[in-house]
Amino acid sequence: MKNAVIIGSGNVANFFSSLLKKRGLSVIEIHSRNKKTGIELARKCKANFVKNVKDISADADIYILAVNDNNIKEIAKNIKHVKGIIIHTSGSTDIKMLSKKKSAVIYPLQTINKNNLKALEDIPLLYEIIDKKIKKKISALAKKLSSKTY
Repeated sequence: MKNAVIIGSGNVANFFSSLLKKRGLSVIEIHSRNKKTGIELARKCKANFVKNVKDISADADIYILAVNDNNIKEIAKNIKHVKGIIIHTSGSTDIKMLSKKKSAVIYPLQTINKNNLKALEDIPLLYEIIDKKIKKKISALAKKLSSKTY
């Protein structure tokens, strides 16, 4: 996996975009309902800000949905055109909300604060998959982001 699209611009979106960048993956696009924080995160990542979620690139390797739990299902419906793996970051939302075979959940086992990301570089990450064909990719991604994966 080489590149990612982040959907969201809050604490968890900042956390994942920071980790991805530090670990050598490129964040190519950011989408957020909050235009101000979305553009700010896109600038930090040197990524493009995409105003409409339906306009995000279809060719990224992974799509990280770092959004409110109540919005995961709706966003997943709006990005059916993507070819990569869709990942949501909620520990309390069923993976089936993503409704795509190439789906996963990766969530930090700790509260995230975007103003203190350095302290969070090696926190435990838990992951879940639906399709065993992507298990190696998701496991490798999680291990790239943290030495503590479960």
